[in-house]
Amino acid sequence: MNNPTKGIDVSFSTLTPKACKALWKDGVRVFWQCLWTGSQTPATAATNLQIAKEFGFIICGYISVTSSHNGYWHFANGRNAVSDEIWDALALVVCDVELQFIPNQAIRDCVEAIYHAGKRRAIYTSYNAWVANQGDPHTFTDCLLCNALWDNNEDFDFPSLPYGGWLPKQVVCEQYTGGGDVFGVNADRDVWDGDLLKGDTRVVYTDEKLTEIFTELLKSIAHSLDIGVTTANALIQHVNSHPGGGATITMAGELAPLVEKVNALEADLAKFKTAIAVAAVANG
Repeated sequence: MNNPTKGIDVSFSTLTPKACKALWKDGVRVFWQCLWTGSQTPATAATNLQIAKEFGFIICGYISVTSSHNGYWHFANGRNAVSDEIWDALALVVCDVELQFIPNQAIRDCVEAIYHAGKRRAIYTSYNAWVANQGDPHTFTDCLLCNALWDNNEDFDFPSLPYGGWLPKQVVCEQYTGGGDVFGVNADRDVWDGDLLKGDTRVVYTDEKLTEIFTELLKSIAHSLDIGVTTANALIQHVNSHPGGGATITMAGELAPLVEKVNALEADLAKFKTAIAVAAVANG
């Protein structure tokens, strides 16, 4: 774990200015708040995050999913817990998976809804919850992992008890205590990978993988811009025949205007889908 950074997470407890000062003095830099328990939003959620933000903490949120509703519904309730200003300030919003009988599709739907609302894909769970309850699926390795292992020790435990197909370098947080008094706040204690939390999620791809990505991207561009099959195939052949499998800065520069247009179209569509989900919950 790079740049270990102290954090706490809370559900219903109230964060006060006095507690903020004590936490900061203790070296805590991350404040993580429950946005949605699966059935309700903690009354203090928005206020806690606002106070933490004003004191300079890195703020994060989490949204719990249950077996009672689909992931989009849980996401929408969590999103409605805070203002646009606070949502935009959240460094990470995590899908919380710890209860029994949650369909894996509900987890995926919540993760994707969070992603389309502008945040990285991330899951909070534990070895027991993921292996015993979910069947240890390895289909969520596109997500960062917040691992719960309550051994009351700040050391990094995931490498000794891995699961889900995740790699140690994908673990952004390890929660090492359950609820307890932390300077007057009922909270869990965490250690965060400061580099991952700040967005250092670089991935190194092989030439073959980059060629595959560029090919799929070009197909998407062709479809979105309606440039026609002949032109699309010519672009694909040009990429695949380019030295290095097409994975060069030169090719990226040549494609940049097209990529920008496709990204804009996809972003607009994602915002539209998110707005529909949020409005549906807000309107009952």
